[in-house]
Amino acid sequence: SFTKAAGGIGKFVGAAGLGGLAVAIGKAGLGFQDFQQKSQLAFSTMLGDAGKAKTFLADILEFARDTPFSFKDLTSSAQNLVSFGVDAQRVIPIMRTLTDAAIGAGKGIQEIDGMATVVGQISAKGRLQTEEILQLAERGVPAMAVLANKAGKTVMDFQKDVSAGLVDANQAIDWLVEGLAKGTTGVNGVTPAYEGLAKSLKESGGIAATMDSARSAFTQASSALVEQLVPSLLSLVNSGVEVLKVARWLAERFNALPKPLRDTALALGALAVANRALNLD
Repeated sequence: SFTKAAGGIGKFVGAAGLGGLAVAIGKAGLGFQDFQQKSQLAFSTMLGDAGKAKTFLADILEFARDTPFSFKDLTSSAQNLVSFGVDAQRVIPIMRTLTDAAIGAGKGIQEIDGMATVVGQISAKGRLQTEEILQLAERGVPAMAVLANKAGKTVMDFQKDVSAGLVDANQAIDWLVEGLAKGTTGVNGVTPAYEGLAKSLKESGGIAATMDSARSAFTQASSALVEQLVPSLLSLVNSGVEVLKVARWLAERFNALPKPLRDTALALGALAVANRALNLD
């Protein structure tokens, strides 16, 4: 039960620490739910349909689970693409490839977000331009060689086509996504295949990837808990009840939850405590 497990964790962190863990669960859950609600509202406006927005966010969450990056960060990048007019059905495949390419180049979420913006700009302009190719190159992506190989031309000849405005945006994005994922071979040499790098890194067992998985899972489990407990919990907090009384109230309610959810949350709580003790945040 939560009471028994909490007692074990409490011996390690003390009463205040256990109360703090309960507050952390509430804070993480509320924050995740708030972000989801705001994101769904934003995507409902952009996509023109609340149902499509909900499905789209669920797809992003599923995608995020195979990467070392957070749902929140990847949602922001996806929102960039949609805001530039990229079809929602193309967003996840584009994001997956950009994430793999960023990891292959030793880059992080900022570069993924930047690349998403660049791809969005290509889409919005309707034609591929040299400016976007250079921006991708600055982020470690061999875009020119990939695109020229996919077009079956030398870099010099392909650059002439780009300068003349002859390369359609959708064609360029398709070439880029496929070429970065699968790699290319052509007159400009061989370019690397980045497909699957994000998932491989997530499953590598490295400490950064493992702690990212723990944080993401902790946030999602906290959200599931808060969804069931938040109405009464907010009433207690707003009435000024002491944090330890809130923790005891949580324990009672927690014990009434389905066993799989209890077990998951307890395990994640222990990971959160260990994470804090090791100063890995």
